[in-house]
Amino acid sequence: MRRTKKFIKAEKTAVNLNLAFTDENLYQALQDNNYFWDSDQGVWFEGDLPDPPTNLIKVRVWSDGERNNTDVVSIIKALGAVGFIFEEKSEPYKCRPPKQLESKTYLTFSRRN
Repeated sequence: MRRTKKFIKAEKTAVNLNLAFTDENLYQALQDNNYFWDSDQGVWFEGDLPDPPTNLIKVRVWSDGERNNTDVVSIIKALGAVGFIFEEKSEPYKCRPPKQLESKTYLTFSRRN
């Protein structure tokens, strides 16, 4: 493993926490103990208690701009058939060049409990 600034600080943090780790699982060992890398400040920090997972599923449909709406309808029907509840659809966004003939639409579904 390359001895980057992130890696060196990860080693020091893990040693201070008395964590057992190898070079290959160092980052995972820290994350398993609620430590995360802040690349802007260049430090490992202890995270807050996590929020409960959302009941939502977000899907990005990226397809031919001419077919995007047809693809979106097909995906909504397919996910509805397996128990997902359609919640929200964005307007299609044209992609930037060189992909300007393609569009993206964002869909939100929720799970049935």
